[in-house]
Amino acid sequence: MTTQELFDLTADNIIARISNTQALATFAKRRSKFEGWLKVELIDVLIRNGFNALPEVGFIDVSFGHVAIELKTVNTNIRYTNAGVIDTIRPITKNVQSVVKDIEKLRTNADTDLKDKFVVFVVFPIEHDNTNWQVQLKRITDNLEDVIYQEFRFFSGDVPGVIYYGKVGLDAAQSTVSLGSARPRLNKEIEVVGIEAIAGSLLILMNPKKSRSLCLQVSLNGQRAEPQDQLYLVGQVTTFNAFNELSTEQEKENAKLLLEQKLTDDSVRLINRLLQEE
Repeated sequence: MTTQELFDLTADNIIARISNTQALATFAKRRSKFEGWLKVELIDVLIRNGFNALPEVGFIDVSFGHVAIELKTVNTNIRYTNAGVIDTIRPITKNVQSVVKDIEKLRTNADTDLKDKFVVFVVFPIEHDNTNWQVQLKRITDNLEDVIYQEFRFFSGDVPGVIYYGKVGLDAAQSTVSLGSARPRLNKEIEVVGIEAIAGSLLILMNPKKSRSLCLQVSLNGQRAEPQDQLYLVGQVTTFNAFNELSTEQEKENAKLLLEQKLTDDSVRLINRLLQEE
C-alpha cells in the first residue's frame, strides 16, 4: 500500500469526523491530545472499508494485513489567542521527537509480514506553512519516504490543524511533502433528517438556516451512492409519512458521514448548491 492509497482510503473520513466532533474543538482549544479517539476512529473507518483492522498487535497502534500504522497527536505552543486557544507551554520538541521514535520503532520492527509501515499524526493548533512549524516538521520528514498532508478546521471553525501521512522506509531518506486532495463535503449546516422506512433508498436532507429541504433518491452500488433523476426539492418538511425521522444529533451525523462516503464529488456539489440557493 502506498501513502496515497492510505490517504485516499481514510483521510477524508477522519477529517470529517474531527471537524464534526464538537468535543474535539474543546480539546484543541485546551491543546489537549486525543490519540485514543484517533485510534478508535481510524479503525472504524478501516473496518467500514472491509479491512480487519486491529489495535495494539505487537505494540503497533493499528495494523491490518501487511500494514502497520503508528498514530500521534502533536499539540503545539504556537499562539492562537484570537481563536480562544489557551496560551500555555507545550513541549513541541519532545512531541516531534516522539513521532521520530515511532518511525524508528516501525523501521526496526522485525515482523516481516508488515511490509507497509506508516505514521499518521495530527498537529494542532497550526497551519502547515507556519515558519516555526516547518523547522520542526523537517525533523520528521527527513526520516520518511514521502509525506501527504491536508489542512482542516476543528468544529468551531477557528482552530486550524493539519493531518500528515508518512511512509517509513528501510533507511532514512529525503522525503517529498505534498498536499493531499481533499474531497468536497456537504455544507456544515445540512442535516440528514429522515430515511425511508423500508428500503432505505430515499433520504430527506434539510438546511434549517435556509428553510430548504431535499428528497434524495439513491441507488446503492457497492460503496457508492448516486443521485437519480428524482432529485427534487420538496419544500420545508413537516411530516415524514413513510420516513423514519432521525431524532438525535448522533444519528444525523452518522447518516451524513455515511452519505458523504458514498456520494460522488459532483453529487456533493449539486446537493450543496440546491440547499444553498435563496
